[in-house]
Amino acid sequence: MSAFRGKNKTEGNLGAFLQDVKAGKVPKGSVLLVESLDRLSREEVEEALYQFLDIVRSGIEVHTLSDGAVYRRGALKTEQLMLSLFVMSRANEESQRKSERVGAAWRQKKSEANGSRAITSKVPMWMSARKGEPITTSPERVSIIKDIFRMAASGLGKRVIARKLNERSTPTWGGSSGWRDSYVDKILHNRAVLGEYQPHKRTPAGRVPDGDPILGYFPAIVTPAEWDAVHTQPRLKRGRVGRTVSNLFTGIVYDVNLKRNMSYEDKGSGWRYLVTDSRRFGIQPHRIPYAEFEKGFLWFLDQLDWTTVLNVSDSTDLKSAEELVANVRAEIQASEARLGKVTDLLIDTPSQTLKNRVIELEAKLESDRSRLAEARAKLEEIKTRNRDMLDHSIVYSALLNATDLETRAKLRREIARKVKLIECHFDAAGKKGAILCVVRFANGAKRGIVIRDWYFSVLEPDDVLVDPSTS
Repeated sequence: MSAFRGKNKTEGNLGAFLQDVKAGKVPKGSVLLVESLDRLSREEVEEALYQFLDIVRSGIEVHTLSDGAVYRRGALKTEQLMLSLFVMSRANEESQRKSERVGAAWRQKKSEANGSRAITSKVPMWMSARKGEPITTSPERVSIIKDIFRMAASGLGKRVIARKLNERSTPTWGGSSGWRDSYVDKILHNRAVLGEYQPHKRTPAGRVPDGDPILGYFPAIVTPAEWDAVHTQPRLKRGRVGRTVSNLFTGIVYDVNLKRNMSYEDKGSGWRYLVTDSRRFGIQPHRIPYAEFEKGFLWFLDQLDWTTVLNVSDSTDLKSAEELVANVRAEIQASEARLGKVTDLLIDTPSQTLKNRVIELEAKLESDRSRLAEARAKLEEIKTRNRDMLDHSIVYSALLNATDLETRAKLRREIARKVKLIECHFDAAGKKGAILCVVRFANGAKRGIVIRDWYFSVLEPDDVLVDPSTS
């Protein structure tokens, strides 16, 4: 246990002993034998001294075997205290120098890390490494990880992926008896699959990242496109993991009348509905026969002119994001020009006012560059959503009768990628049984469907969906 970081006084045998002393379980007059005082603590002098005096004042004698010294309450001599302070100070300084040397050596190793050789033998469990030698991968484990990413990209969640791996008797590593969803999730979020190595360092607050990630250090086994296929898809609300994906509209169908989400119910014998759970409030629940709704909605997606859906967003969010990026970039250019002028003045005329102005401009530049990075990320997100709107790689109605888990999961993911919410207005326009569905897309566009006797009618893009009671 590290005496420099104080870990030895909270864990291990010394930690247990100190707790017993504090609790009065160690009889007064007992003797604590240590090789030297620096075995008790190598922390800063005041911390080490407090701990040492707490032990002695508790009636415990401290005997140091290296020099035969005895430290006893009521018998501490001035020269003993001076010697103890010297030993504690020297121990802390030695540990500090050692820590700095080790830290500097590691920083040098990290700065030289380029993937040609391992700087440590600790690597993810699908790799192996010996210090100073090239890092290698296990083809069998790499194949499993690629399969995990493929299943995740198709829309399967971590629990379903873990279950499928176990059903196939896929071998685990690390001594685990089976695949766990937590480990699947850890793999899906570990950027080491892209070849990135994130150095860390130890601090009093724990282990924290040390500098920027090192690209190309590990052998990459997943492409950026494969990574994005998993991490840019919408997060679906999932309930219990079943053997099939029964509901393609999990979490996105909303009953406007009763102001509650509609959930999927299957009571057997073909009784499958989207239902608004309102019985506990004494209100008759709304029901939509699921099979008819799925069939009609997939037909609706195939009938849409997606270019008109895209244009709605182009005129709002996309243009606003582009304007923001342009404005922030202009501000940065202006600040850089002002900073250059002030710096030139400062060279010719040293002035505290000019120095303060340089500091202000540098702070503003740092803030604006951060804003620009966020604005660019937002712009790219909107462009990605718009590209998704024009993705015609799936003919939705053709997958209506698909029953296998992966196809259904992919279909649900594609719907969630494009559709943010389906708002259902029951008995619309005063017509009993008529349902008006306002479909809100991920890019802010909206379209309307009128359902009557399970025939779907698509409203024209120019129709105003304001008051369903009169529309």
